[in-house]
Amino acid sequence: MNDTLLVTAIALVLTGLATAALKKDVTFTETECIYKGHRMTRNTMLTFSTSCSVAFCHPKEKEVVTYGCPVPDPKYYEQAGDHNPDKWPDCCDVD
Repeated sequence: MNDTLLVTAIALVLTGLATAALKKDVTFTETECIYKGHRMTRNTMLTFSTSCSVAFCHPKEKEVVTYGCPVPDPKYYEQAGDHNPDKWPDCCDVD
């Protein structure tokens, strides 16, 4: 029983540390998200080719939503525009 409590306590501490680290990477204004040093306006799509991921800015909600692979919805292919195998979501399909 004590081992279970210890593991639970460690998990909670690690979750808190991860959340705190993420909060340091993002700040908000009324119309922008500043995520990892990049300024993004509302509903902007910021892609990261090194991690094949994307971030969407929602400043009113004080939220940055990130996606990686697999692509959660085919609509993102249309939203991304021209095919580019170095950017999300197309980099998810590269073998």
